[in-house]
Amino acid sequence: MSQKKVKVEIEGKVFEYPVIEGTEQEKAFDISKLRDQTGYITMDNGFANTSTCQSAITFLDGEKGGLRQTKAIFLQLPLGGLGPLAFSLA
Repeated sequence: MSQKKVKVEIEGKVFEYPVIEGTEQEKAFDISKLRDQTGYITMDNGFANTSTCQSAITFLDGEKGGLRQTKAIFLQLPLGGLGPLAFSLA
């Protein structure tokens, strides 16, 4: 199955970028090579529609203001009277 692509035309030249799908089935296209290929950058005031990284264990919902972990690793540490302490490695 071929990967979906988005075509962007700049000054008469067409550039293709791969479509990716997030853990919540949201669609995006990867423009990480846009500047190298075209000299252009993008503008997104307030990062309202921008992803800064890919993560297999977390989902940041900017519209709802929440961070959800899809997987977690917990460690049990003996800390005197504090009991077990759980750490999530994200």
